[in-house]
Amino acid sequence: FSSTPAVFSITFTWLPPSIPNGIIIQYNLTVYNINTGATTTYIINSLQDSYIVNFNSSQRYDAYLSAGTVAGYGPPAYVFGRTAPNLPGAVIILNTEALNASTVQLTWLTVSQQNVNITHYIVSVSKYEGEKLYNRNISVSSDLQVIVNGLVGEIPYEVTVKTLNELGQGGLSNTTVFFTREGVPPVPTNISVLRLNGTHMNISWSLIPI
Repeated sequence: FSSTPAVFSITFTWLPPSIPNGIIIQYNLTVYNINTGATTTYIINSLQDSYIVNFNSSQRYDAYLSAGTVAGYGPPAYVFGRTAPNLPGAVIILNTEALNASTVQLTWLTVSQQNVNITHYIVSVSKYEGEKLYNRNISVSSDLQVIVNGLVGEIPYEVTVKTLNELGQGGLSNTTVFFTREGVPPVPTNISVLRLNGTHMNISWSLIPI
């Protein structure tokens, strides 16, 4: 058996034994999780010919079904399968730290989900309500952080981080707005010195554009 992505309920169906050797009073469905070693047993009414079991994502299972009479259970039927992976959850905490006028460090945390893999992240930085400047895939094997360079001082930017795995895009973080630090001004230009007398001089220069 197998499940579809984001759907982890499996319906087991069966036919009664062709030779019951008595009156069937119940069925025994035993499910074994190969990944965790956990075993779950379900006792099912004899009038039923199906049963729904909820599973975890990205797990392998063995299932055994036996018919029971007052004398005990007969040999089990066997089936095996696995459940599909699930989409990852969203980034829940996104922090920004301006390191200087052109560089910012981004760090984040993701929601914890059982048996859900995140393969990478996509970090997007844009001018506030403007053009996208930075879009990068970040491998999950690295630290949950990235340093973005080439920004302009005292300009608002917005950043988002989204999670991905083999199924596609998961949750998207809230948009965070940050400012870069004020930058160090450049060297003044067109400096000139005019001597006025033996104790005074006049120094002039061009204004730095704002």
